[in-house]
Amino acid sequence: MAKISHLEDAMFEMDREFEGQTARAKRKYDSTLRNELEDLTVRLKSEFEATLKHVADQFEEEKQAEIQMQEKQLRYNFLQEVSDNRRNELANTLNSQARLSVVNRELEEALGAAKKELESLNDMKNSKSWWPF
Repeated sequence: MAKISHLEDAMFEMDREFEGQTARAKRKYDSTLRNELEDLTVRLKSEFEATLKHVADQFEEEKQAEIQMQEKQLRYNFLQEVSDNRRNELANTLNSQARLSVVNRELEEALGAAKKELESLNDMKNSKSWWPF
């Protein structure tokens, strides 16, 4: 029985050593996986940030080019509209000026007629012949 007990103790000890080695191997394997995962995470984050920056820069360049194109188009449209408006304003101004000239001439003629009428009335007043009684 002593031999069986000794063999059982040896088996028990071997089993405990095996479990210890298995636990150490598992911890080592877990540690290795954790390190590899951390390295992979760092590398992927770095690659993602670089790709994201590249895409963002490219997007920004495209948007800036598009904005510049739109600004050029807006400037062209504005200048075209201003030119059309200026032509219309000039035509309106010339028409207004012509009307004002006609009205001014009519007013000057009316003023001249009014002055003549006043002079005529003054002459009649001074001559005292305007009152027949």
